[in-house]
Amino acid sequence: MDALRKEGKALTGLSPGCPSPLEILYVLSQNTPATLGLKLQEVLIAADSVRITGTCDRFATFSEWQHQLETLPGLRLKDARPTARTGKVEFTIHLSADGSQAS
Repeated sequence: MDALRKEGKALTGLSPGCPSPLEILYVLSQNTPATLGLKLQEVLIAADSVRITGTCDRFATFSEWQHQLETLPGLRLKDARPTARTGKVEFTIHLSADGSQAS
């Protein structure tokens, strides 16, 4: 039974009440507007945390998306680090699953 619970937990959610990896990807895809010129390079979902790396053209674009991420249900913004290199803004964002329902 314990093995089945662990497997079910891995498939349906990270912790009781937390969104599943598929729910997290769905919420991110619905809240990452293509018109802002954001390019996500990596989305890592592990335990109760999410790390996103990517690029965009301007700090204002990054800031606008960061504010949008702060309002997502089921996720909480922990850290956001933009840097300007190679003519682009590169960023790493850390989110945590906070146990509220993502939709």
